[in-house]
Amino acid sequence: MLGRGGYVPTRDRFDEAVAPDGTMRPTWSEVGRSLGATRPGELLERQRQADRMLDAEGAGHLIHELTFDVRPGDVRPGDASDGDARDGDARDGDAGSRPWRIDPVPLVLAHDDFDQLAAGAMQRMRVLEALLVDLAGNQQVIRTGTIPPQVAFGSSIQLLPLPGGRWIVHYALDVARTASGEWRVVQDLIDSPAGMGYALLNRSVMARVTPDGVRRSGAAPIGSFAAMLRRGITAQSPLGRRSPRTVVLTGGPLHPTYVEQSYLATQMGFHLAEGGDLVVRQNRVWLRALDGVEPVDVIYRRVEDERLDPLVTRGAGPSSIPAITWAAQAGGVALANAFGTHLLETSAMSAFLPAVATTLLSETLQLPQLDPDDQLATTPVYAGARLDSLAPGCVVLRLQLVASPDGIAVMRGGVGRVLAAGDRPTNPTARLAKDVWIVGGPPVAMPPRIVSHPQVDFGGSVPKRAADALFWMGRAAERAEVAARTIRVIGGQLQQDPSLVALGAGGWSHGALSMLRAAQSRSIV
Repeated sequence: MLGRGGYVPTRDRFDEAVAPDGTMRPTWSEVGRSLGATRPGELLERQRQADRMLDAEGAGHLIHELTFDVRPGDVRPGDASDGDARDGDARDGDAGSRPWRIDPVPLVLAHDDFDQLAAGAMQRMRVLEALLVDLAGNQQVIRTGTIPPQVAFGSSIQLLPLPGGRWIVHYALDVARTASGEWRVVQDLIDSPAGMGYALLNRSVMARVTPDGVRRSGAAPIGSFAAMLRRGITAQSPLGRRSPRTVVLTGGPLHPTYVEQSYLATQMGFHLAEGGDLVVRQNRVWLRALDGVEPVDVIYRRVEDERLDPLVTRGAGPSSIPAITWAAQAGGVALANAFGTHLLETSAMSAFLPAVATTLLSETLQLPQLDPDDQLATTPVYAGARLDSLAPGCVVLRLQLVASPDGIAVMRGGVGRVLAAGDRPTNPTARLAKDVWIVGGPPVAMPPRIVSHPQVDFGGSVPKRAADALFWMGRAAERAEVAARTIRVIGGQLQQDPSLVALGAGGWSHGALSMLRAAQSRSIV
């Protein structure tokens, strides 16, 4: 697979596919055999198939990405050539239309290598959880001078007492391999972390584009991770709540990760609720439904701290819910993740994590922070239709972790984001994603898929906002049907007698136009 395209790795850098002596690494050899020989144009065809599938999922051509920053005029690995551009590609940094593409070549990691990385990620999640507990409690890190007070309390977002449960249920971590082959942490994502839905969606697409490759390579399955997230979220329910009602709080269609929010809600069987769908009464959160209001016990929030509660933060928006943090503080509802976790995402706080690990857990932090001057390792990236080959590119890997009653689990896969020239690892502008295959370990039996009954009832339990949208969609469909029938009648008459256009000095044409405007509920001029 690599040999036919003439893949040449960057000199003096660790490469995921090619060893320093020029031989292919064993993991890539296995994947190459499982994918089979690629004829000219094979990779292009696979990418086109992936494009069509992403478009069908609604994720291929919207603003929805893992990052906001897109620079005008960026040239990205994997972009189509002049003759293969997808309609409507955002070439001028237009925030209203950004393509999301999957590289037909996955990011392949060895089983043993990933195990070490996963162990470091789990330790980091335990350190962050312990730090939040300490800052909201006896503040040992402040009293011992481990963290300066101005760093811990300098943010506009302050921690509120947590009545029970965990601070962090879902944790994401960006990592990158350096040119020397060591894994380093790029950034922590704790406040409504993104990427899990994209990872599941990417794998779903790749499994259909290269079904034999995924199966024969022995890539670790990730499909059951949505059920694991569901289990971790519902475990945060306040005590005494039987069959806790859970909703996914979304920022709405304009949120950059709305696609994966709706995808995860579907996978877990939860309502996808916006701020206007929820209301706080008597320290409880209620869902506005057709039959009245229904109690909500747990909220998997995908709205950031600063936009969550206008009574506590300065930020406000359509997804804000007044007094929701007070309800959480009183134990009326559980938030996953808890409010205030954004505090740990700052670069100033990250610098003190090694000392925090020693103070609170008596451990040495396994994953060091990425230095801005570090050069990154390379991996094969599809170079586009014009070259029809592979080129070395740098990738940032986003890992996904979930804390459930069974402990902390790491998704054996994730999303790799290809960096464009001049990109910062903390904010990639490239819109080319890679599915991540963990191969080379013992055979992994696909766990039985436990289908949870959805909590969504499309009867009286549907939110009023959704019901209103469905009503007007039905009215629009009725108008479209009437207009189509009218066009069919007019077209049939014209086909039988084209001279009708000039009949009565254009009177017939004016009448036909009036019928069309009436069918579309437009005023007749």
